[in-house]
Amino acid sequence: PKAKRAKGEPKPKEKKLLPNRNGMPIKKLSPGTVFPLLVRGLGEVSVADLKDLFDTCGDVRSCRIAGHGKAIVYFDNRESQHMGHKLNGTEYEGHTVRTSLLKPAEADGHGKDQQEEGVEEGSFAVV
Repeated sequence: PKAKRAKGEPKPKEKKLLPNRNGMPIKKLSPGTVFPLLVRGLGEVSVADLKDLFDTCGDVRSCRIAGHGKAIVYFDNRESQHMGHKLNGTEYEGHTVRTSLLKPAEADGHGKDQQEEGVEEGSFAVV
């Protein structure tokens, strides 16, 4: 049951968030949020190769090579992340690139390019 307002009392303002494609409200993201994209099937690549590949998609903040043909590319905005995801299934240096959207994350630790070995796929939160 709703509580009754006293006569003349203003109606409380409700925060309205637009629904996403699943009908759930979209959360507001902090200004330092990055939008990661998991990239597989790369073969041997460098951070510079990844930046060249995804440069046409928009603002690439950084890249992390995870080894075994996997990497994560961090974008500054969702639109760029989705443009990068459109490269799914394309050929790059004789390899078929596979991409997966990952959940937005805080920028802590994602401001620099990194090259790592032995990161397991299970450590990525695929959307």
